[in-house]
Amino acid sequence: MRRFRLRHLPFAVAALCAAMSPPLRAQVASGALPTGWNVTGGSAAISRNGSTLNIVQGTQQAIVNFQSFNVGSGAVVDIRQPGTQSALLARTVGGGVSQIDGQIKANGALWLINPAGIMVGSGARIDVGRFVASTLNVSDSDFLAGRLTFGSGGTAGEVRNDGTINAASGGSIYLVAPSVTNTGTLHAPGGEVLLAAGQNVQLMDTGTPGVSVEITGTRGEAKNLGRIVAEAGRIGLAAGLVSNSGAIHADSVVSEGGRVFLRASGDLQTTAASDISASGTKGGRVELIADGAAKIDGRVAATGSAGAGGYVDTSGRSALDVVNVPLVGRGGEWHIDPYDIEIVASGTNAATGTSAIVSTGAGAQVGADTITAQLDAGVNVSITTGTGNPATDLTHGDITVSAAIAKTGSVDSALTLNANNNIVINAPITSANSALALNLNSNRQDDYIGVDHTVQLNANLGLHGGVLTVSEGSTGNGNGAITINAGTTSLDFATSAINAATVNVWTGGTLALGRAGSALSGALNNDGLVTVAGTGTAVLDHGGTHGGSFDVAAGSTLSMSGGHNFAGGAAFTGTGTVEWAGAMGLAVPVVFGAAGPALVLHDVNLSNRDGGLLTTQGAVAIDGQVTVSDLMAWNNAGTVSVGPGSTAAVLLQGTGSFDNQAGGTVRIDQGLLDATFDAAHANNGAIVLANGGTLRSAAADIYNNGNISGSGVLALGGGSGALALGSATGGTLFNNGRVAPGTSAAVGTLSVQGNYNQGSAGTLAIKLAGLGAGHFDLLDIDGSAQLAGTVQLQAMPGFAAANAAFADFVVARGGGNGGAFGQVSTAPIATGSGVTTLSVGYAASATAAARVTASVVPAAPAPSADICTIAPNSALCQVLTPPINTPVQLATNTVIRNVNLIAPSTYVVPPGLHQDPSTTPPDNKGSDATQPAGGKSGAKDKDQAVGATDKGTKKMYCN
Repeated sequence: MRRFRLRHLPFAVAALCAAMSPPLRAQVASGALPTGWNVTGGSAAISRNGSTLNIVQGTQQAIVNFQSFNVGSGAVVDIRQPGTQSALLARTVGGGVSQIDGQIKANGALWLINPAGIMVGSGARIDVGRFVASTLNVSDSDFLAGRLTFGSGGTAGEVRNDGTINAASGGSIYLVAPSVTNTGTLHAPGGEVLLAAGQNVQLMDTGTPGVSVEITGTRGEAKNLGRIVAEAGRIGLAAGLVSNSGAIHADSVVSEGGRVFLRASGDLQTTAASDISASGTKGGRVELIADGAAKIDGRVAATGSAGAGGYVDTSGRSALDVVNVPLVGRGGEWHIDPYDIEIVASGTNAATGTSAIVSTGAGAQVGADTITAQLDAGVNVSITTGTGNPATDLTHGDITVSAAIAKTGSVDSALTLNANNNIVINAPITSANSALALNLNSNRQDDYIGVDHTVQLNANLGLHGGVLTVSEGSTGNGNGAITINAGTTSLDFATSAINAATVNVWTGGTLALGRAGSALSGALNNDGLVTVAGTGTAVLDHGGTHGGSFDVAAGSTLSMSGGHNFAGGAAFTGTGTVEWAGAMGLAVPVVFGAAGPALVLHDVNLSNRDGGLLTTQGAVAIDGQVTVSDLMAWNNAGTVSVGPGSTAAVLLQGTGSFDNQAGGTVRIDQGLLDATFDAAHANNGAIVLANGGTLRSAAADIYNNGNISGSGVLALGGGSGALALGSATGGTLFNNGRVAPGTSAAVGTLSVQGNYNQGSAGTLAIKLAGLGAGHFDLLDIDGSAQLAGTVQLQAMPGFAAANAAFADFVVARGGGNGGAFGQVSTAPIATGSGVTTLSVGYAASATAAARVTASVVPAAPAPSADICTIAPNSALCQVLTPPINTPVQLATNTVIRNVNLIAPSTYVVPPGLHQDPSTTPPDNKGSDATQPAGGKSGAKDKDQAVGATDKGTKKMYCN
């Protein structure tokens, strides 16, 4: 904790006061030593030996009051203590200034207290374990308790060091007074050096990186013109006015850099000669903070030799002028904290024209090129405004980006804008070759409670995979609101995300989400355009209201959940994928076009918000429970897949409706389409049931004007599905389209839990692999069947049936069946055993609404149409059918038996052919060949053609 409650003075006045106040010095002899000692606490033996004062401390702590405490240039004070943790309080009570020109040695801690003043001359040397020099008093009880609490009972003098003060490794040097100046050398390797100026000073948590300083009272000033070194340690200057023109180094060559802090409750100045660093294998911390004006010149560094940069804070609440860009190093962070901030183009800084950051009055200007250079180097830049009076001043604490920040470096980095009021981005912030994390935090100190704070984007953001975080208040947890008025906010590549409570994309604004991992942790409200590009999934999982459009590119996925409402001009374009989960309220028609993105529905509740209509013309996949309610209408002209999986379902509740339009297909694969509404439902497209899929409509009718089949019409996938219409006397499936159980490759059973009414325009398609159970498509109806229209009977490859075999392919278990198909589409089925014809009968039993019966005509032996020549002394016993239009050549002495010759086939009788005498010759009417009794052919020595021109079959018997 720190409290700086001092009135501010301008730099010029502070410098003038310093110039008019030369140091107060006492004139002491070279052999001068402390005098008039009195041990008031603990034990100590004190003796003088020439120019040396020996103090032998007998207890761990001791208190000695001196009338004077001077050490001449030729004198030595030698303090021998029980151990390095021992401490001696040497208090001067005589009223004179302590002048140290000689040498002081102690193996433990020395607290030197003199309200009149303490001066360490240029030739002096102090070598102690720990050293405290203060003109503010410290009580005995605080000293004995180890409390560093200092206060003045009146006017206190100055502490000034022009010499050399060395603390042991890990030790400390504290100079505490209303005015503290160092022009010499202060050295505490691995320890701590602190110059604290004020009327009342309390040092807390010393020896830790979190040491805090509390200063109250009138003005104090801490100045360093010399050299302060604490390798990998901590160095601090804290006062109302702080200035540095010397070297302050907390560096380390073997470990992490230390910490340097210069904190002023008024003004802070580092001159061109200033050299401040906390570098190491990993960069340390440098904090240059003023509640008044801060003028930062000279060198500031917190780099890491291993590539891990440190942290630099340059802040001035009322004014800030940073002349040179701090050296932070890759991976480091630069924090800037004036009052109001405007990020401007290079060269526009009004105060000096050369500074990296300039503030005038209540505002500051930061060069965009300065920020860009740091981001390119991998430095994380943090810019923070100061605070006004939250009760009276609601206009300050803003950050405005007026010039483009265009990062081109290949190293990831971050830009953080912390505004106590609002953030307005009027120029692009982009990164071309690496990720840029952008953190936008408004009302960062929670000062303006009950006041709306905004983050407005009026220009493009392109973060190249960086995360955009928008917060309100001190938490920085992405709970703020962002408004995109114009331009494009782009999140792309693998880690893109927006962490914000609300993102508003108004007309003219565009939010571009791209590549894997793009995510929005808060609500999105858009009247503008949201685009998703690249590969992977962009996540909007906290809902929002959308009157604008979403464009989802090929290969991209937009995942929406958490409660979204669509109004105004809501639309979806692109060829990627949109995923919905949770509540989706539609106040306007929302269309997923045939050329638009695919829609995936998880567990979704679709409801009407006054005018809502969902139209799908492309692919829709459902793997969860989708509820359509509250007068919500869903018109489908695309392909809806419910499943696979038994958890997939579409529930049409109350007044919700689903209209499968012409060209639309619904495939229910193990899933459920459940219409629990009372109104009739129309199917003008195709419904596909697969692997136990169910279409159910409780106590309502379904009018099928399209196709209900499998494999593009209504498919059961070889298994069985159900078309459920409530009770047996409940709803009715009115078929004026096409119903076909099974698939093109397998038969199946379609169960209708209700009634079935096929109109004159309806078609029932039945496939037959046979007439035995399980070998034909079955329409199984719980209620009654009224038949009309067409039935298509299609024999599948390998069909076989016995004569008079039958199958009941429409079963209506509720009775009251009637009607007949107006047309039976079938054809004779030729098999190896004959020709099968199919006929359809009706009401063959109480439940058989339609039955198919087979009639089989046995076939003659199979013909062999490929015989052209019969070798001599061979026999021909094949049937020549169908008619052979080319002559059959029969060789001499061929014996022909049982030859069926079907007109108009012909054959040639060769010479010497003998007819079987036990048979009668065939009737060859119309033939020009003769075959007389006795077996001799009437043909001469040449072949004779015998024509079979009569209708029917001619038989010829011969030997």
